[in-house]
Amino acid sequence: MGFGEANGRLAAAQGYRGKDYSVIPCHSNKKPCIDSWAPHQSEAARKYQLEEWWSNYPDANPAIVTGEVSGVMVVDVDSEEGRKALEEFLPENYATPIARTPSGGLHYYFKYRPGLRNRVRAISGCDIRTDGGYVLAPPGNNGNGRSYEWLPDLDLFNVEPAEMPEILFDVLRQGVKCSPTETSAEQQTLILEGVCEGQRNSTAAKLAGRYFNMGLATEEVTALLETWNDHNIPPLSDKELHTTIESIKRTDERNNPKRQATQEITGYSASDLICKEFTDPRWIIPGIIPEGYGVLSGKPKHGKSILGLNMGISVALGCTALGSIKVNEAGVLYLALEDTARRLQQRLQQIIPDRSPVPENLYLYPQWPRMGNRGLTILREWLQEHSDTGFVIIDTLAKFRPPKPRNTSPYDFDYEVGSKIKSVADEYGITIIAIHHLRKTESEDRMDDVSGTFGITGSADTTMVLARKSGQADAILHVTGRDVESAEYALQFDSPTLSWQLLGRAEEVKSTEKMQAVFNAIRDHGQPMSPKEIFTATGYRIDYIYKTVPKLVEDGSVKKVGRGMYVCKERGLDG
Repeated sequence: MGFGEANGRLAAAQGYRGKDYSVIPCHSNKKPCIDSWAPHQSEAARKYQLEEWWSNYPDANPAIVTGEVSGVMVVDVDSEEGRKALEEFLPENYATPIARTPSGGLHYYFKYRPGLRNRVRAISGCDIRTDGGYVLAPPGNNGNGRSYEWLPDLDLFNVEPAEMPEILFDVLRQGVKCSPTETSAEQQTLILEGVCEGQRNSTAAKLAGRYFNMGLATEEVTALLETWNDHNIPPLSDKELHTTIESIKRTDERNNPKRQATQEITGYSASDLICKEFTDPRWIIPGIIPEGYGVLSGKPKHGKSILGLNMGISVALGCTALGSIKVNEAGVLYLALEDTARRLQQRLQQIIPDRSPVPENLYLYPQWPRMGNRGLTILREWLQEHSDTGFVIIDTLAKFRPPKPRNTSPYDFDYEVGSKIKSVADEYGITIIAIHHLRKTESEDRMDDVSGTFGITGSADTTMVLARKSGQADAILHVTGRDVESAEYALQFDSPTLSWQLLGRAEEVKSTEKMQAVFNAIRDHGQPMSPKEIFTATGYRIDYIYKTVPKLVEDGSVKKVGRGMYVCKERGLDG
């Protein structure tokens, strides 16, 4: 469609708007002419606004806002390598609008579909523009005499954006960096249409080998082949498909032992690293749970699921967690895989008082696929569609992780499962907590009580153990991790409201009010204290003081210094 220069650009903008696309004016350097274009990510500009803009900026280029507002997403190809990589996933005679850029690149327009996000180099030589993005459109130019132009018979006015092929959508969603390979028309058919019984296993093996050769990770290969398998008649069982993938993976590792060592190498010199500024880790529960992947373990029926739900509700509402810790509001996804909808409803009704706000950004799922059945892939899709999500609770890990393959060591399996979950947390900058079980026996180090191998705790950024302490506080929450100070917190459970309350550091919380008062007197005094001074400060009988102080020494919160003098252990002699 031919438009003139200045007036032609306004006419083009009006033409795009007439096709229900959201349009904004941009300079030749691709920056918007207007102060804020954010409103037009959700609502297209009116005709009078376009006329006003181009009256103020007659040389402005029309830009189409991508995403749901315009119903399009655009793959920006900036090299021949990128064109080959993209067209590898497009069937023959595939027609969708395509514009050539001033630099010789190509813009492929596809019908909008949620689930993708703006990414640079989503695949080799290709960027993706969707919600929150925009692209310059014909007849805009770069200020050097070169213009954007539609390819013959593939302009946006005469050709509707086509549905993106499923296999391409999955590749872009995974964000894999693949290189183009020669692909025959027969292979294209296998990828896009699937195969019939008798060809499924051999084809799965060919495709898995091809994807591993492209450098894709096992999870990415699995996600792509699961999508392909849906097109087969009938599909392979999950067990057959995953067995084939594992077999091809082992073959690829034997044939290419150096490939893993050459992928994604990142490093710094010591002088650069010591000067580099990193942002502080964000906290979902300040001081206790930072961003990243964590494991919360406890014995059955000891309240670990309730603790997870308490924290999820607090984060969704942006109120106080555990009764005293102010948290920032964020969306929460709770995978309650051992509960029913009815039980979850009863718990919510008990935890959230009448007339109190019910969090609209807390989502609870009693059913969710396992990791080996696209569970992590679906989790990534969820996070892309719910960008405000900051906290994910998996209850329980045993219900979410896949069965352990044969010939895989328990440690390697536990560590790989945790590492894959952690990769999602790191990718989206969120907190994921998996609820897990404890062994029946107790160890001196409570972290050693986590059921399974050290691969579970080794792969986690934060490890927490909820342990009942009879005769003292209702429970002790043991916390340790890479970004959190190792500590023990005393918690108290309120049955009527199904709520855990933080009492304080475990070493400072005693089993009775009188014992607590004795400890507080020693702590607050700040200097060595005699039993008579404690008697004066508390008013308790002297014989009770003489019986109680040795108990505080025994539990380690108070120590004896000199003859008959006592001081809070954490203060020492310096107070």
